[in-house]
Amino acid sequence: MITFSENVIISTRYLLRLLRLLRKRARLPLLAALAAAALAIWEICLTRVASLLFFHEMAYVVVSVGLLMMGAGALASARWLRPQGDPSRALRLLLTATPAAMAPCLVALLSSDLAWWAGLFGVPFALFGASLPLLYRMVGRAGRPRLYALELAGAALGRASVGPGLLARVGPAGAALVAAVVAAAAIPLLDAPVKQRLRALALGAALPIFGLLGQALTSAPWLQVPLLGDVGVRTHLRSLAESEGLRGLETRWSSYARTDLLTTDADDTTYLFTDGMFVARSVSWDGTSERFGSPRIEAMTTLKRLPAGLSAGNDTLVLGSGAGFDVAVALQQGARSVVAVEVNRDLVDFTRRLGDDNGQVYSRPEVTVQVEEARRFVHADPARYHRIQLTLMETSPAALRGRSHVHARLFTREAVGEYLSRLHPGGLIAVIQNSEPLAQKTAALLCSALGSEAASALGRLAVFHLPGARSEHNPFSQLVLASQAAWTGAQLDLLHEWARAEGVVVDWLPGREAAPPYSLLADGQLSLETWLSESPHLLRPPTDERPFFFALHRAPPLHVMVALCVIPVVLIAGARRHIRGRAAGQPRPVARLLALALVGAAAGFVQVAAVYRAQSALGLPSVAMGTALAGLLAGAGVGALLLQRLPALLKHPASLAVLAAVSCASLWLTSACWAGAVADLASPLGAQVAVLVLLGAHSLPMGLPFLTLMDAAVEEGPGGEAQAVGLDGIGMVVGSALATWAALLLGYDRVFLVAALCLLAAAALCLRGSRGALSPPGS
Repeated sequence: MITFSENVIISTRYLLRLLRLLRKRARLPLLAALAAAALAIWEICLTRVASLLFFHEMAYVVVSVGLLMMGAGALASARWLRPQGDPSRALRLLLTATPAAMAPCLVALLSSDLAWWAGLFGVPFALFGASLPLLYRMVGRAGRPRLYALELAGAALGRASVGPGLLARVGPAGAALVAAVVAAAAIPLLDAPVKQRLRALALGAALPIFGLLGQALTSAPWLQVPLLGDVGVRTHLRSLAESEGLRGLETRWSSYARTDLLTTDADDTTYLFTDGMFVARSVSWDGTSERFGSPRIEAMTTLKRLPAGLSAGNDTLVLGSGAGFDVAVALQQGARSVVAVEVNRDLVDFTRRLGDDNGQVYSRPEVTVQVEEARRFVHADPARYHRIQLTLMETSPAALRGRSHVHARLFTREAVGEYLSRLHPGGLIAVIQNSEPLAQKTAALLCSALGSEAASALGRLAVFHLPGARSEHNPFSQLVLASQAAWTGAQLDLLHEWARAEGVVVDWLPGREAAPPYSLLADGQLSLETWLSESPHLLRPPTDERPFFFALHRAPPLHVMVALCVIPVVLIAGARRHIRGRAAGQPRPVARLLALALVGAAAGFVQVAAVYRAQSALGLPSVAMGTALAGLLAGAGVGALLLQRLPALLKHPASLAVLAAVSCASLWLTSACWAGAVADLASPLGAQVAVLVLLGAHSLPMGLPFLTLMDAAVEEGPGGEAQAVGLDGIGMVVGSALATWAALLLGYDRVFLVAALCLLAAAALCLRGSRGALSPPGS
């Protein structure tokens, strides 16, 4: 048996061996890995806080501006890369400033809108961007692939594993401070005297360590996300707390979302919020009565209480069950079996804790609760149901979390087809929305999925709405029904009588009543196909490749406008550099600058499309995002390590750009097939590993054009590393932002094709300059 002292001796021996392995050539790549991991954690925290305070639009802007500042910081570091300069001193300063800046920037962002609009969140990005070219200079040409590989590995680890884990345990503020500590831990890896390294470490780590201790010991209010304060937009949570009175607020964090349990002076409802905007209601119920005791709650159930005689049985599937409101209504109607599917585990835990007040709605023997993404559950579940219910389903709290524009896959033609296949004969789908445009788009989608024959599809549809309902008082105002078979005469009579008795307005009932725009179909003025195509931005049925159900317009989002403003700046800067170089007798072809930007843009396009493809395979958006980015980054890093083993012909930038384009084209042609196969795997862990391996294999050549273009830039003159890192980062922010717009207009499958075209354009630019600066070093 090993004693404690022997264990200490063995551990010390292994630690000393590890320190000996950290020679100068391995020390700097490890430094890059730590810094990249810290920045990835910082990015996750920023996007979560931005989406909480300003909704999802600001999260995109944060990432876009952050990457832009990283590129700008890299370009600014060119003055430290002159032949007679010493980059190590500047690198030490930048590495010390990065963690020291994170804590005060975080406090400012949690305290003032002005800090967001001033772009303080981008300061660590700029400092990290400025340090990268210095690292590439210090390791030399032979060490660049290793440095690049470890940098990507650190980013993958921080983005896919460490960052989400920290977020779930200490929230974004605590995780951001941990990111600062990780960045400070990289400082001692510099090749400097011991005292100087310790002094730099103490300076860089002092602020974040004290801030972290302050949060852990005193729960400092200046480190709390101010959902009830004046920072950011007016959240739904804040408005409700002010209108009904605040009694208590309890918060839980996860990699999925922030979940708040809000108690107000209203004694009939406890509110559960996802990210401060999306509310679920745990309503007061004794567990036996057929009605709720509160008239206010009863008014909200008008459209939820479907006539009991519409379906022959009572097996009910509730997708997006939230805090169990729909489950309680189904039980009141006599449902003998209810399957409740909810993706947010914290919502389920809070609801069970409130069981004494809500009739133990999630603990009853008739109810089966599944914590899973709804689309993946339906895909794997062979059971059939008499009724499938979806109420105000929108997955933006989980999906809009980074540089990919991932919308709900629950409302697509293929998804509705799966729902229909899970119905018993005579079963129905009930969808409740809170606005007329969303109800119309739901009706168009259901018509499209019900069949190509207009008469058959319309004969299985019914649409209703509550007159004069205001969303702040009753958001359950629009109801769309789709039956597994055509409505019978008895069912139509029952629906008509129910609507008249409840004071519900009939928008569409086959052969009975039709309001605009459904009246155009009833009068035969428009065919179903014409109706679906006359207003594409509103009524065009979303598909799995274009799942933008909630995108009711085509105007480019704010972060796309930021990217569009960057493009002319890059072109003007490249033209000015070209003119100055020619005047000095040292021409610097604009072709290389554009090639670097196109390579970065292609990486941005691939990331956006790969994240969505992973979501179609894995279901949960937060898991898909981490898995996809980890696979892409890890694959590119492994490819960089294999660069030296490639034949000399393939080491030319043009050849590697073509190889990367072929990889993107293969993703375009095959990813939908393998994503479908992975979705059929029963094991979630096995599906995750499969996505990691497949995306990693596809991304092996993705980082190689950047490395060879950097080598060519360095051969041309001083500052080549800064140009390569800066233009690659700027190209990436342009590509990742434009990819969200391209997906909306073209579909996600075509985004891979756009990435391949960017790489082919970069290859053409490389060939154009192959006689000069773009020839590989030593060729």
